[in-house]
Amino acid sequence: MTKERNDWLPCGAPPALREGVVHVWYVELDVDDDVHARLADVTSEAERARARRLRIASAARRFLAARGALRTLLGAYLGCPPSRVPLPPGGTEKPCLLEPEDPSLRFNLSHSANHALIAVTRGVEIGVDIECGARLHHVDRLSRRYFTDRERGLLGAMDESGRKHAVRELWTRKEAFVKARGVGVYRSDLRALDIGLASNDAWLEVPDPSTGSRWSVRSIRPPVHGCAAAVAVEGAGLPLECLRWIPDAGASQPRHA
Repeated sequence: MTKERNDWLPCGAPPALREGVVHVWYVELDVDDDVHARLADVTSEAERARARRLRIASAARRFLAARGALRTLLGAYLGCPPSRVPLPPGGTEKPCLLEPEDPSLRFNLSHSANHALIAVTRGVEIGVDIECGARLHHVDRLSRRYFTDRERGLLGAMDESGRKHAVRELWTRKEAFVKARGVGVYRSDLRALDIGLASNDAWLEVPDPSTGSRWSVRSIRPPVHGCAAAVAVEGAGLPLECLRWIPDAGASQPRHA
């Protein structure tokens, strides 16, 4: 199962992306100066300007690394130079390709601290979320603001350790879901979205409370400690191929989940 940490297959170039499959890439953002220079070089001037507006130097550096990695991977899928991938400058809730040569390609990016996930598929909307560090320690605050009455009742029956773990899993599932739908957390009524605390090992079917359309979400385990993550897709769940991006490495054959 790709949930195990050693199941994230290291490679640098994407294998073929078949219809009905999701590629999820883990990307480490604190890269050495040479790699960072190459990644920053393929970003757009608008992306570099946005990085300059960030007050914390490490955040600016990680932002450019994430955007450079996204461009590098999407360029490989599209067969075009990374600098020419038609991306908006960032900051939108649901970034998409502008005037895409491959209109079926869908993707989503999430980054937290030194870690990023990039999910790519074809033909269906997709969202991904990774959360690391202190934000997910505020379990009571998250529960009150974003969870349904039933979810809070289930959490209240757990011991402290189990509750913290469940909150982390549930929060990332909800955020991946709203990102797949193309709306942000703050424009979504997450207290009306009941995902529940079922097994992490399978896709969960989730109805959109606003439209009744069907979506699927599942937790995934990043290949690092201290992080929680989830992926969501439109319609039924799809096989996952989990990959760990290694700059300059070649393509490998992924494993399925």
